[in-house]
Amino acid sequence: MQIPQNWTFKSDHIADHFDQHVREQLPWYDLATFATAQMARHYVPQGGKVYDIGCATGNMGRVLAGTLSDREATLTAIDDSAEMVAKYEAPGEIVISKAEDFNYEPFDLAICFLTLMFIPLEDREALLYELDSKLR
Repeated sequence: MQIPQNWTFKSDHIADHFDQHVREQLPWYDLATFATAQMARHYVPQGGKVYDIGCATGNMGRVLAGTLSDREATLTAIDDSAEMVAKYEAPGEIVISKAEDFNYEPFDLAICFLTLMFIPLEDREALLYELDSKLR
């Protein structure tokens, strides 16, 4: 994929090619996804609540689909790019929102897979505090 000079997640072109792009730029992406999913499975209880913050096209939701189904857990996927959300293919409810503006309910697991680096530095601490306060 040709990388535009003004790269943004809020682009139909980027969203259309995101899965291919991320694997080209991060050759370890699938390995890191699998490792994250292996750890995450230990924190999803029966009937649990999971957030995928910065979900993009649904990578984490897809690898956790079996666990979510087996444990009757719910997934809320959050991304602030309508273009990415339009390409979302994974289980759960999808919400268009900035992570730092979302109204979180008590939950069992929040995944921020390659997401925090895109949260403005001045908003990161408050987001992490909010997540910590809602973690069961």
